[in-house]
Amino acid sequence: MVIYGWKNVFLKSIKSNKVICPNCSEKATTLFSVSSQHAHVFWIPLFPYRKPIYSLCENCNHALKFRKMPEEFKQEGRLLKTEVKAPIWQYSGLGLIAILISWLIYSGQENKRLNLDYITTPQAGDIYEFKTQSNFYSTLMLTEITKDSVIFRLNDYETQKISGIRDIEKTENYSLDEYSLSREEIKRMYDQGEIIDVNRE
Repeated sequence: MVIYGWKNVFLKSIKSNKVICPNCSEKATTLFSVSSQHAHVFWIPLFPYRKPIYSLCENCNHALKFRKMPEEFKQEGRLLKTEVKAPIWQYSGLGLIAILISWLIYSGQENKRLNLDYITTPQAGDIYEFKTQSNFYSTLMLTEITKDSVIFRLNDYETQKISGIRDIEKTENYSLDEYSLSREEIKRMYDQGEIIDVNRE
């Protein structure tokens, strides 16, 4: 269950010496306040999206939201709103998302680098995850490496989704029959996306 919503955070209040309270007619008794409202997921602030303004007369406790204020009140409210910025921590969720995206990009690039290294320097025991001609997914296990070829055993099982590979990747699922492919063919299969990942102990 995803818990999300929004929250108001008080920022600043100032007392105006200009406006007159429309309720009690007292001057210099109205306090203008601004808050910052941010969206959050699991109580982690994502970003601020509005800064509500409200006023309160300290003499009669008459309160007004911005849309109900007379024009001179709105001018005071706008001035306060431009002076006050949302705190940087209200953007922390966006910062975390940016870090996560950067880590995923780095992780993907590092995985590609390792895969290419494993493809060009194969070892017995390497597991290749590959896409079959019927658009299913399966694995093959390298059993022997020669100067020009790799010898492997095929997994007898296939899965419709990449995530299902971990369920079929078991030693007992591999056929006892062995096959061979040239190293050039293995590299071509990787370059064309037929081999999608390489796992090495």
